[in-house]
Amino acid sequence: MLSALERLCRIAVEAGEDQQKFTRLVSLEQTPAFDTILGRLSTAPHRSLLSIDVTPFDPAALTRDIKILLRHLVRQPHREPLYDLLFKRFHKGIERRLTFRVRDVLAEARSAGVEFFSPPTFEPDKLVDPILAQSLFILQNCEIGLPDQVLAGGLDCTVQALNTCLSRDSGCKLLAHHDALWAVAPFQPRLTRRDGPVLFQRVVRHLLEFIRANKQNSSGWPQVVTAFFPSRHAYTNCWAIIRRHFRIRRCNVRSWLAGKRPG
Repeated sequence: MLSALERLCRIAVEAGEDQQKFTRLVSLEQTPAFDTILGRLSTAPHRSLLSIDVTPFDPAALTRDIKILLRHLVRQPHREPLYDLLFKRFHKGIERRLTFRVRDVLAEARSAGVEFFSPPTFEPDKLVDPILAQSLFILQNCEIGLPDQVLAGGLDCTVQALNTCLSRDSGCKLLAHHDALWAVAPFQPRLTRRDGPVLFQRVVRHLLEFIRANKQNSSGWPQVVTAFFPSRHAYTNCWAIIRRHFRIRRCNVRSWLAGKRPG
């Protein structure tokens, strides 16, 4: 059937918009499969065939690719159950022309007992300069960037050493420096470090001191958002430092951010 469909597509391209030529060429190569395919198409089958692209594939290669992708997603013995679940869902979806949300499919698989691998991350230890490695790790979690003096304090280096190091890499458009703020463009995969929690705590402490020293001007108050942004990602122990500093309760953090203003 696929071979017949491919032949009809070739005939349609040869005939172009000429329906009579298309009919004549089909009659010259007529096979029973042609009637089955043309009977399921619209009243202008030659136009429908022009929009069809038949891509040949090797079933063995497809099976191999599926197995490789499953190895990237889950361990044994979860690969076969995940394959069966996806096959059943998508097979029914094709029949009913359904659309699936990836989050919903993942949730269904997890509820069925499938355990996925964690998102891939890598250690930045191989980065030559430790200041660059630590800066990228911190800045990836900062929504509006960090003041250079805060970042330097958290990394236990001078502002001059920080700016010299990061300026060498700012030309690649990953890092940006503006108005004494260092920021990084979003990138994947996210960096991880074994000393991440300790590093975060040091940066948060310096950031809170910066906010306290600049609470009466615009340079300090926007950094409150930054103080909360990295902490709610993975290192919840930073919340304790922030709550003690601002004397707020966990349940009131969002309302406090929405309503409190400097002055």
